[in-house]
Amino acid sequence: MSELHSLTKNRIISELSKSPHGSLKEYIPICREAATQEPEFLAHLIAWNASKGQVRDAKVALPLVSLSVPSFPDELADNSFAHLAKLNPRELLKAYRFALELKLPTKMRRVRNLVTLYLQQLEADGHWQHVALQHRRVLKLVKGQVWLVFFDTTPQSIDVTGLTLDQIRGVTQYIWAAGGTSIGCGLRWMLEMKKEIDGIAIVSDGCENSAPEFWSVYKQYSDTFGKEVPVYLYRFNGADDRSFYHRFVTGHELQEFDCRVGFDYYSLPNLVATMRTNRYSLVDEIMSTKLLKLSDVIKNYHVGTMDKFTRKGVTRNASA
Repeated sequence: MSELHSLTKNRIISELSKSPHGSLKEYIPICREAATQEPEFLAHLIAWNASKGQVRDAKVALPLVSLSVPSFPDELADNSFAHLAKLNPRELLKAYRFALELKLPTKMRRVRNLVTLYLQQLEADGHWQHVALQHRRVLKLVKGQVWLVFFDTTPQSIDVTGLTLDQIRGVTQYIWAAGGTSIGCGLRWMLEMKKEIDGIAIVSDGCENSAPEFWSVYKQYSDTFGKEVPVYLYRFNGADDRSFYHRFVTGHELQEFDCRVGFDYYSLPNLVATMRTNRYSLVDEIMSTKLLKLSDVIKNYHVGTMDKFTRKGVTRNASA
């Protein structure tokens, strides 16, 4: 079922995954809502995102926004500070500037002290880390065999496993949609060809107006292979009556990514990284991610270290 209003774990994942590139402030509303209503899940999401997320902005923004919520528990805040301490120098500088914009209640001094401890540890280690900027293609994040199935009322399929984005553009450049929209015809082709799959990503406006209907074929497919695979809808703008879209999503379980007005394509890798072959495995995976303590990251850290510096000393050391 489409989750547009209530705050669920899947909605938190979806909203945070598609925040625009380069705009840390876009993370504030949903992250603060999550920190208030689902603080433990947000803490585990911060930990999971640090190792599995594909967008650097999220690794900077999520810990800081969580710290801007006064009710965020102290034991979970330690996890947020720990992941700030794991950032590289350039990212930590960006985080510090963002913290100044947020005006963290009661925690700005701790952020300054963290910067000081961070700099001291780098100096003690005898080296400065170098930032490696890596651009990852979406398809490299998908493992196994990948089929592209284009549809209007007739499917056209291409096995794109292992192809680069430029190669995919080459083999699909002459494919155009015309006529009605039957999302189900693509899945029916997979069923007729006995192609067993573990997940379905639909890129469409969702306005299915022709037979065979997707969900009817989906039931046949599930009965044939004995499993219900997760369905993801990347929703784009279309010209059809929206009643077709509402009919497509109502009463069915799918994860929707709204890619219409204002969508930032830099967030695509993060969206793809949230896709799983089991409907509930991502939430379980996030909740099983171990939370960190600052003592896990900063050497010789002990309780009280963050509060022992004077404001003057911290400011001088942090700007050195």
